[in-house]
Amino acid sequence: MHHTHVTDDLWTILQDIRQRIHEMERDTTKDAAYRFYRSAKNLFKNQLSCYHFQNSCQPKLTQSSIPNPLGGFDFYVRCINAPSDPAGHYTYRVPKNGSVHLQFLEGLLNNEIIMDMEECGAVESIKSKSLYCVHAKCNVTFHWLIPTDLSQNPYFVFMSHGVHTHVPPPPRKAPAKIMNGILQLINQARSPSLTLGTFLKSPALQSFCAEHNCHTIQQIHESFSNMDPIQAVIRKQRLLHYPAGQNVNGVMFELGKNKDLQEYIHEVYQQNDQIMIICILKEQAELLHTLSSIEIDMSFKRVQSKEMKEVVFATYLADQKKIMTLCRVFTTEDTTEGYYILFKKIYHIVYKLTGKRITFRALHGTGLHALVMDMDNKQIEGLAQFLMEIDPDHHSRIWLLKNVLLLCRVHFLRGIRETLQTHSLNPYIGTRMAALLECESEEDYHKWCDLLIKHEHPAIQNWARHKKSAVIAAGLNKYCSLIPHHIFDMVRKSTNAVEQTHNKSNHRGKQLTLLQAILESLKLDIQDVQQNRSYNSYGLRHRYATQTLEASFLRHMARSGMYLLL
Repeated sequence: MHHTHVTDDLWTILQDIRQRIHEMERDTTKDAAYRFYRSAKNLFKNQLSCYHFQNSCQPKLTQSSIPNPLGGFDFYVRCINAPSDPAGHYTYRVPKNGSVHLQFLEGLLNNEIIMDMEECGAVESIKSKSLYCVHAKCNVTFHWLIPTDLSQNPYFVFMSHGVHTHVPPPPRKAPAKIMNGILQLINQARSPSLTLGTFLKSPALQSFCAEHNCHTIQQIHESFSNMDPIQAVIRKQRLLHYPAGQNVNGVMFELGKNKDLQEYIHEVYQQNDQIMIICILKEQAELLHTLSSIEIDMSFKRVQSKEMKEVVFATYLADQKKIMTLCRVFTTEDTTEGYYILFKKIYHIVYKLTGKRITFRALHGTGLHALVMDMDNKQIEGLAQFLMEIDPDHHSRIWLLKNVLLLCRVHFLRGIRETLQTHSLNPYIGTRMAALLECESEEDYHKWCDLLIKHEHPAIQNWARHKKSAVIAAGLNKYCSLIPHHIFDMVRKSTNAVEQTHNKSNHRGKQLTLLQAILESLKLDIQDVQQNRSYNSYGLRHRYATQTLEASFLRHMARSGMYLLL
C-alpha cells in the first residue's frame, strides 16, 4: 500500500504553510474581538445565552447611557431583546483595557465584516475529536481475505483499492514492544504518587532510553511528542494498584495486604473528623526504654492535606553520632485533647510491643529524665493531662511539668529574632531577652522578666509575660526547674533531632499523599533501625566521616577561615 497522488513531500509543503501562519503579523485586539464574537455567537446558537430565549435573540454591541464610577461609558454585548426584559436576556460588559477592538467587534456582530478563509496547516489523526476541522472522506477501500483454517493456511491477503486523497496520517501509536516496556517501568515504580513529571525524570526511564540509543522518550518514537497516552497509562495503573485512593481509605486498603505496613502502623484512630495514624516499629519501641530524653516536634509540610500534620518523636544517639526516629504520628488534631490522646495511645502501643510501660524518673524513680518540646501550649497541656493520668502520687500539673518538660532553646532564640524583625527593633535588645537563659536563680529570672515588661517595647513586654509563666520558666532555666541540675545540663535542650528527621523525610518529597508519606516514612525508619542494629552488632557506623569533637571543631575552624577569606 502506498499514497499515489499525495506523497510524503506534502509534509514539507504543510510545514511551510504552518511557518507562514506563524509569521503573519496579527492585530491582537482584533483576535480578541474575534474570539469574543465567536463565544457570543456560540452561546446564542446553542440557546444558552438568555434565560427567556426566543428565536429572535441576537447579540449586539451597545454603549451604556449611564456613566461608570470613573465617568466613562462602558460597552456591552447585549441581546436585542434585553431592553424589554433585562433580567431574562444576555448582557456582558466588554473589557475596557484596550484589549478588544470595538469597531471590529461591532462589524462582526452586525455582519458588516466577513472573515476571509485562512490557510490551515493542521493534519489531525483520524481519531481526533476536533470540533471544527472536518476530515475529508477517503474513497480507498481495504479488503482482508482470511482463511477459515489458519493452522493449515497461516497466511491472509490484504488488498487496497483506489487513490488516497489525504496526506499520510501522523504517527499516533508507538509499537507494542515499546509500549509494553513503558508499562513495565510504570508497574515497577509502583508508587502512589507517581506522576508524568516524576516518571520522565526517573533513572529507570533514562536506562530505557539508553537501551534504544536515545536521550529522550520522544526520540524513541514520534508519537511520544504527545504525552497523553503515557499520562493515561500512569493514571490507570495507579487506580489498579490503589483502588481505594491514597488518603485514609487508601491507607486502610494497603494495610490489609501489606505485611510490612502491618508491623509499622499500630493504630488508625478515627472519631468524628479526627484522624490519628500511629507508626512505630518494635525495635524503635524497645530503644525508647533505653533513653534518658526524647525530642518531640510537628511538621506541616509533609502531607498534601492542610489538615494532616506529622508529629515526630526522635533522639540523638551520642555514641553513634546519629539521629534516630522513634515514632511518627499522622494526625488532623492540633488541640490539647488531640495531644493527650496521642501521648496516651503511644504509651499503650509501646507496652503492647515490648511488654514494658514507659516510665519517668520523677514519677517512677527510673526511666525518662525529660521530654524536649517547643513552646506550643497545646502540646504542653496535652502532656500535662497524660502525666496526671499515669502519676501514681497524683501530683499537680505544674509539679509534673517542672519535673519532666524542657523547652527547645533554638525555638526560643528564633522567637526572639522574629519578634525583633517583625517590629523593626534594635537587634541588640535580643541580648537582653536571651539573658533569661543565664539567670542564676528563680528570683533573678522573674526580676529580669519584670524589667523587660517595665522598660521595653510592647511586643517585648508581651513576650516577657509569656516567658514569666512558671512552666515556661522551668523549661528554659534550670534554676526554675525541678529537674536536678546535672540532668538539666546533660540533656540536649533543642529539638534538632526532630528537625533533622523532618529534613530527611522532606528529601523523599513534600506535599505527598498520606499513603505515600507513610510508605516513605516506613523506608526511612527501617533504614534507621538497620543502621542501629549494625552498629550494636558489628560496630558499623552510618557514616565513615570522623565524628569526634576534635574533628568537628577543626571542620568548623576550616569553614570559618573560608568565610573570612571570602
